[in-house]
Amino acid sequence: MGIDTWAIPLNAKTTVVVEAIGPIMTVHLNGVFAGFFEAPGTRPSGWAHLFVSDLWYTPANAVVANIRISAITKSQFPLCGLTNQMQLGPKYGGKVNVPVDYSLSFEITPKANVAGWSSIIHYSKDGKDNETPGSRMPAVFFHPGSTHLHIRIGLEGATNVGIDTASPLPLNTKTKVSIEAIGHHLTVYFNGVWAGFYVANAPRISGDAYLFLSDPFYQAADATIENVVLKAIQTSQVPRPDLASSFKLSQNYYGTVNVPADYELTFAISLLAATPNVWTSVLHYSKQPVDHGVEGSRMPGIWIHPDTTTLYVGFDCIGKQNEIVNTAALPLNVASTIKIRAVGKTVTLYVNNVSVSAATCEGDRISGLAHLFVSDPWYAPANANVKEICMVACVD
Repeated sequence: MGIDTWAIPLNAKTTVVVEAIGPIMTVHLNGVFAGFFEAPGTRPSGWAHLFVSDLWYTPANAVVANIRISAITKSQFPLCGLTNQMQLGPKYGGKVNVPVDYSLSFEITPKANVAGWSSIIHYSKDGKDNETPGSRMPAVFFHPGSTHLHIRIGLEGATNVGIDTASPLPLNTKTKVSIEAIGHHLTVYFNGVWAGFYVANAPRISGDAYLFLSDPFYQAADATIENVVLKAIQTSQVPRPDLASSFKLSQNYYGTVNVPADYELTFAISLLAATPNVWTSVLHYSKQPVDHGVEGSRMPGIWIHPDTTTLYVGFDCIGKQNEIVNTAALPLNVASTIKIRAVGKTVTLYVNNVSVSAATCEGDRISGLAHLFVSDPWYAPANANVKEICMVACVD
């Protein structure tokens, strides 16, 4: 039992420091964390025979100097507090508890892109990179050559699932990253703005874990980190607009909701401008959750056509995806009340209580639990204010 480090350079002096505190043994090479080991029981101590080198192996072809052993009560390589700014590099942060449901937040300032995967922060139950479901709980990396985040967790029966963010973090700018794990949902926010999510199909791994900033398995991200906070939560700590209030559209995830078999979905929308050349999202209910291509991915989804103020509503039926109803052009800077009434196989679209379009499925419409996005992560938000978003079951 013990530690294996990376290769030390030939013909160059390396200062090796081995620390043993309680069951934990660590090694630092020239002040850089290079590995650790946790003893399964009490380590032997007391009087011992000293060999330099020993009798049982050939001597290493090396010169040594300044050998000493001394009693310690704390490491000479402290993290200096997780609130203080530090340059990322392999550092061991001790053993911590990862709650069942948690928020992990930190402020990071990337300085440059790094070729290859680069490590930011890593919680590992077994002290390994990616060998068991508890190896990443979570682990956070930058993608090779970019500052897109790669966030990975372990589940019962799965070792490496999670989120890859669509947007990179800006260089030389501080960004607050908040990762929330509640139930089966893993969500990440940048400066309070939703940036990605993952829905697990099995329980996440929690409990005691070793903390690394960054880990010893990958090169360190070229970045500083500060204000690292891991805490237990029951509900999201990131505020989102109240669906009844008036707010400007941005990408927000509202969790899972129930889409009744028959329903009315109503909201008011004030379009501020048409968006050239691209579809823009208003709101989206999706079972999977994906944009389209899988039955139940639009139940419904609502967008604005490119270059216009025409509302587009897509919904899925059994056997056919993305049935469509549309409005005429909506006025700018005026609130329009939208009602989508879905009863039986027919969906009818109303603007200001006037029926403007209808479509009928050959098969039944898709209903049940869905992920709600206002707006969705696959399109830019519509340039609009919305309010009074409400879906209710129809009983007639």
